[in-house]
This record gives sequence, C-alpha cells and structure tokens, in this order.
Amino acid sequence: KEITPVTISNVTLSSCDIDVKNNIDNSNHASNGIGTLLGYGSNVQIKNCHVKNSKIATNYWQAGGLVGKVSGGQITDSSVEGITITA
Repeated sequence: KEITPVTISNVTLSSCDIDVKNNIDNSNHASNGIGTLLGYGSNVQIKNCHVKNSKIATNYWQAGGLVGKVSGGQITDSSVEGITITA
C-alpha cells in the first residue's frame, strides 16, 4: 500500500521539554522515535521547521531534535539549535 505524502511546514517550536521513557523492561526497543516536531514519519516532507532551546529526556534509541525517525521523505530549510538530548 502506498503511503500518501504528508507535508509539515512553517513551524517554529521553542522551549519544549519532552520526557518520554520506554517502560518495556527498560530495554530501548521502541519501534518509533522521539522528536520535538515529529516522533515517527513515513513519506513526510518537512519544510521551514525549526526547534530552539529545547530538551528531550528519553531512553528510546531513536531520538532527534527535530524528528526521531523518518522513513522516506525529505527535510529542507529546517534547523535545530540549543537542544539537549539525554538518554
């Protein structure tokens, strides 16, 4: 089955504080990711999106300032600054 493309554009997030832990025997086997804008996306287009001065605390192994995990798609004209990710 083909997945319809999704576009996220013109978003700025600032001072986000995300705390997500995997409770499955603390083994870091999360199937999806953790991100400030998007945890997981398939065939997603991200344009002109920015994350500033934010924190992510997680034990998921796929974590990112903008997105945690993307399968297909494209990220353009986007940025991350002043982010802390702790696991």
